[in-house]
Amino acid sequence: MNLKKWGLAVMIYIAVFFVVAFFQEQRWNAFRNNPVCQVVQANTKRKALHKIARKIATYYQGWQVPYDYRVGYEYDISMPWQGENRYKFNYIFNTAVNNRSIGQNFGGSMFDGSMYATKTFYLHHTGNHWWIQSNEKKEELVKSKSVKKNKKIAKKAVVKSIDASGKRSLSSSNHSAVKLPATITHSKKMQYFTQNQTMFVTYDNQKTKIEVPNGYQQVFLTVNNTYNETLNPGSYIVTPEFTAFVAYRAKSTGLLYSLDEGKHWEFSQFKYEGFRGNAFISKTSDKVYVTYATDESLGTEYYLTVSSGDLKNWEEVKYQKKLDQSNVSLVYWGNDHLVYYASKLGGFNFSDDGGQHFHPVTLEFPDNINNITGGNPFTVPTYIYTNQGKMYLIMKQDQNGDYARNHHLMQAVLTQNLELSSFVYQRQQAEK
Repeated sequence: MNLKKWGLAVMIYIAVFFVVAFFQEQRWNAFRNNPVCQVVQANTKRKALHKIARKIATYYQGWQVPYDYRVGYEYDISMPWQGENRYKFNYIFNTAVNNRSIGQNFGGSMFDGSMYATKTFYLHHTGNHWWIQSNEKKEELVKSKSVKKNKKIAKKAVVKSIDASGKRSLSSSNHSAVKLPATITHSKKMQYFTQNQTMFVTYDNQKTKIEVPNGYQQVFLTVNNTYNETLNPGSYIVTPEFTAFVAYRAKSTGLLYSLDEGKHWEFSQFKYEGFRGNAFISKTSDKVYVTYATDESLGTEYYLTVSSGDLKNWEEVKYQKKLDQSNVSLVYWGNDHLVYYASKLGGFNFSDDGGQHFHPVTLEFPDNINNITGGNPFTVPTYIYTNQGKMYLIMKQDQNGDYARNHHLMQAVLTQNLELSSFVYQRQQAEK
């Protein structure tokens, strides 16, 4: 009797084993042969990208994953922006098994028990549904357990950047939240100018001039109660879709802006009062970033960066602690993840994770420029702008610079090289 019971138990065990093995093999084959789009729901691009990164990592863990695809529970990832809606996912996985075919399957490499994998993806979204796809048709490091209804959304919108906001919420102004334009179109015909202590903007090279109400008194006011009509490059935006200046009132500082070609103007107050110094405004697809001088001590200027997606609620952008935020000469947000930051003491740096980590920027000049008057006179990063998808950097001379042509001080124009960290010299031009 005991023998029969043991035999029955063994038969049941074998049957269960084969059923489980069959089921597992089916799952493994489906895993290998049915890659699908990775879909998540999120309110911002930053959250979407991090959710996608986490889903990719966790999808390749557990018993349902074939051994030659299975990774460990510890991983590290960076997601630098590569232009347009393209991002590079750089993973470092601790592998769950010592199987070198894992690296081959992911197109990565193995080293000391870790797998290094890099894939380029394109980010898309419709509403709060986000997904990434590759331009390649072969099997990718993107498989998903997403429900079938989410698969229907994968062929529509394109986005350009990752959101990266600060932590501390700042006070809002009294006006209503607004919907920011997704894109803005700028040309040399769009500018500000002054006449008889009155400030105007034009969108057609001064064929039509539009007065900015109280703009002269607010925008040009300096710390000694005089007025300086020259604004540093990057401190304003003049486009039909969005026109903005940093404005300084008696006891408040904020953004003076128009969303309808100057027909109506609003003032959105920042929490912290500032004073006239260098200022910087960047408009991404989702937010407006403003950097302005907020404190004057021992002869230096301390700068604060705030951002808003509705021009009502402003948040402080938290940079890495070692970033020098005094005597700033350039701040430019290419998207909600990529920021360039230059200061007198800290040098010229960029971050591709919203300011959490910064890396030096390399500037490439030819020998004939490096040897002008015994050295390169173009030492101050001043302004970055984008034209037809290409990024340009303006380098000016410092306050003691005197290199001139035809009685005009000169500045250098550089273009972004193949990497985010590098700009290469193109030409020189008269300062504007």
